[in-house]
Amino acid sequence: MARAGRAARRGLAVLVGLAAPQEWAELVAKAEPVVSSSVSDGDLGGISGADATCQGLADAAGLGGSWMSWTSDISTSPGIRFEQATVPYVLLDGTRIADDWTDLTDQTIAAPINVDEDGNTLSEVRRVWTNTLSSGLRSPADACSGFTTGVHDPAGNEPSAGATDQTSDDWTAFSPSPRCDTMNSIYCFEQQ
Repeated sequence: MARAGRAARRGLAVLVGLAAPQEWAELVAKAEPVVSSSVSDGDLGGISGADATCQGLADAAGLGGSWMSWTSDISTSPGIRFEQATVPYVLLDGTRIADDWTDLTDQTIAAPINVDEDGNTLSEVRRVWTNTLSSGLRSPADACSGFTTGVHDPAGNEPSAGATDQTSDDWTAFSPSPRCDTMNSIYCFEQQ
């Protein structure tokens, strides 16, 4: 069953003409990260393609809102592109991973990002394309040519990637880096 989007939850409270109960307010006042249920090689279609994948997965799951990928290339990163939330980052199962953007980017998170856009907790550990440091800034590598190729680069321009069982900075920059021809997920973050 598809979840009601944030705007729909707000609309219901307005429709009935009542102030939203506290639990409704808590549902609205959060940013939700997910790990994609789908996997891809390093050719994500660039950062815009990865963002489009996140938005498509969120739309298909009925999440509503605006979603972006936690990916970086040589010109941009989540630290530049994202709305830096002042509300908690909370998984779809209710698990809080960070109190706000500052907490999200302080090198550790409170719980691993291991819930997909359908609310399913992953049964296996996945690697996640990021090329992003825990600060939200880009890694120095030219990740899979800006996430536009799924071909192994013998010169070593392989991206950093996270792991879905990690809470240290390895959640986003786990070593060793995967080759561009391996299949990995992406992190998708709701924008506030």
